[in-house]
Amino acid sequence: MVVANFDNDVPEYWEWSGQGLYPFDASNEAYKLGVNYVVYGLTH
Repeated sequence: MVVANFDNDVPEYWEWSGQGLYPFDASNEAYKLGVNYVVYGLTH
């Protein structure tokens, strides 16, 4: 299986979430997306 994100900087939100460069809502959604990827990858 492959997950492809086009025109998306999810890792940027993870990397800079502690610096305050991005809003908390967007950073929280990026973390939720990452956790969903990991859980889906481990269960399928």
